[in-house]
Amino acid sequence: MRHYKIYQVIILMILITTLIFAQENNYSNLTLEKCIQIALEKNKQNEIAQKLIKKSEAQLKQAESARMPQLEISSSAYINDEDINFIQPPLQVKIPPIDLLGMTLSLDKIDFPSQSFKIADNKSILTEAALTYPLYTGGKINSIIEQAKIGLKISKDDFRLSEREIKYNVKNTFYAVILARNISRIAGDALLRFEATYKLTESLFNSGSEKVNKLDYLKNKMTLEAFKGMNSTILSNYKTAVSALKFYMGIDQSEEISISEENPTYETGEAEKFLSNESLNELNINNQKLDNAIKVYESKVNEAQSEYYPSIALFGNFRRWDNSYDYANFTPENQNIFTVGIGLKWSVFNGFRTEGKIEEMEVEVSRFKSQKALLNEGLKMQKEKLLNELKEANEKVNFAKLAMMTAIENRELNLRAYQNEMASVSDFIESQLIEAILSSQHEAALYMQASTIFKIEQLFGDIR
Repeated sequence: MRHYKIYQVIILMILITTLIFAQENNYSNLTLEKCIQIALEKNKQNEIAQKLIKKSEAQLKQAESARMPQLEISSSAYINDEDINFIQPPLQVKIPPIDLLGMTLSLDKIDFPSQSFKIADNKSILTEAALTYPLYTGGKINSIIEQAKIGLKISKDDFRLSEREIKYNVKNTFYAVILARNISRIAGDALLRFEATYKLTESLFNSGSEKVNKLDYLKNKMTLEAFKGMNSTILSNYKTAVSALKFYMGIDQSEEISISEENPTYETGEAEKFLSNESLNELNINNQKLDNAIKVYESKVNEAQSEYYPSIALFGNFRRWDNSYDYANFTPENQNIFTVGIGLKWSVFNGFRTEGKIEEMEVEVSRFKSQKALLNEGLKMQKEKLLNELKEANEKVNFAKLAMMTAIENRELNLRAYQNEMASVSDFIESQLIEAILSSQHEAALYMQASTIFKIEQLFGDIR
C-alpha cells in the first residue's frame, strides 16, 4: 500500500510538470501583441544586443578605474647559481714621508692584491608594492570616461534599434500569415463552389440538357483542376509565412502555432498625422546614434588636446628584500624601504603627433555631422514616400472593397441565373474567378496598408 501511494505521488508530479511545460509553450490563438512579446523574449538578435550593452557597461567600469588609485604588488623568490659577490681590484697605497724630530722616515708602497667579498646569499625573496594616484592629466581621464558613457548610450540605441527591427519583422510576417490564411480561405471557398458547379454541370451534361454542352463541361473541369493547383500553392505560401513568423519570434520550427481570428486594423489618418510631425526625424534611432557618435569624437578631440598638458601623479613605493646575509646592503635598516613622491610627465615635443591626432578627430566630427545631414535629407524623402504609399494603400483598400462587394453580388446573380438556365456556364465560372481574384486583391491591399504603417513605425517608433 505504501509503494502504491509513492507511485501515485510520482505520477502526479509528472502530470503537473507536463501541464506546466505545456502552458509555457502554449502558442495557440496568438495575437499580434503576444507574438511581439514572445519575440522580444526569445529572439537571438535581442540577446546579442543585450550582451553588447553589458560589454559597454564593463568598458565604462574600466574607464572609471583610471580615477582610482592603482596599487600593484609583486613578489618573487629566486636562486642564483652562486652567491653574489664583489671583487675589489688590486690597490697600491703610498705612505707619505713621516717627520720624526728632524728626521724623515720614508716607507715603501703597500700593495693590496685583489680580493672577493660576499655581498648576498644566492637565495632571495624580493617583494615590491607600487601605488599611483593621478592628480592631473589635462582632462584625458575625463574624456575617456565620457567616451565610455556615450558608448553605453550607443549600445542602448542598438538595443532599441534591434527591438524595432524585431517588431517590424514580427508585424510584417504576422500580417503575411493573415493574408495567406485569408486568401487560402477565399480559395478554399471558391474551390468548394467550383466543385459544386462542376457536379451541377456534370449532372446537366449527363442528363442531356440543352443548356450544357461538352465544351462547357470541359471548361468547368479544366478550371476546377487549375484551381486545385492554385489552392495548393496558396497553402504552401501560408506554411512559409508561418515558418517565417516562428523564426522572427525565436521559437523552434517544430512548435505548433495558431493565429488569432481577430484581425488587427489600422487607421491611416492617425499615421498621416504622425508623419506630419516636424520633429519626427529626432525619433529615428540612427539619427540619435549619429548624435552620440559626434559627441564621442568631440570627446576624443579633448583627449588628444590633453597631450599638450603635463600629467601629475602621487606615487608611493615599498620594497622588501629578504636574504639570509646580514651585511653589505642587507642590513636590517635596508630590508624595508618606503618611498613617497610626486611625479610629472610632460611631452614637450613629439614631432606634431598631437596636432595630427586633433586634426584626425575633428575630421571625424565633421564626417559624422555630414552623415547626419544626409540621413535627415533621406528621412524627409522617406516621409514623403511613405505618405504617398499610405494614401495609395488607403485608396486601394476602398476601391478593392467596392470591387469585391460588386463581384460577390455578380457571382450570386450569375448563380441564380445559371440555376434557372438563364446564364451560360462560362459566365458563372468567370464570376466565381473574378470574385476570388478581387477578394484576394482586397486582402493584399489591407496587407499593403498595414505594411506601410509598419515601415513608419520601424523608422520613427510606435504610432500609438
